[in-house]
Amino acid sequence: MAFLKKDNENEKIYIYFISKEKFNKDDLKQRVKHSKDNGATNVIFVLHGSTNLNPSDETELNIEFFKEDDLLVNITQHELVPVHIPVSAQEKAELLKRYKVKEI
Repeated sequence: MAFLKKDNENEKIYIYFISKEKFNKDDLKQRVKHSKDNGATNVIFVLHGSTNLNPSDETELNIEFFKEDDLLVNITQHELVPVHIPVSAQEKAELLKRYKVKEI
């Protein structure tokens, strides 16, 4: 995917979602070349697996790696989400009446 930054349309960001378990130097070179050839200034790799590559060896582009698992968040487990407790049929009826809504 390619994106232009709103505040600076001269900056193009490429985002690659890599589903391979291992992402090697040849894969990196291929995608960096593609990004450079298409005028990218920034490249983001979202990896399913892991890598030990150092992107600074490859290019002057700004390259970042993220693990897919680090980007996935279960919002229901956030500390600010209150505990959810099922209500009884009577409590449900009272809430529907209080807020003047009907169940569909």
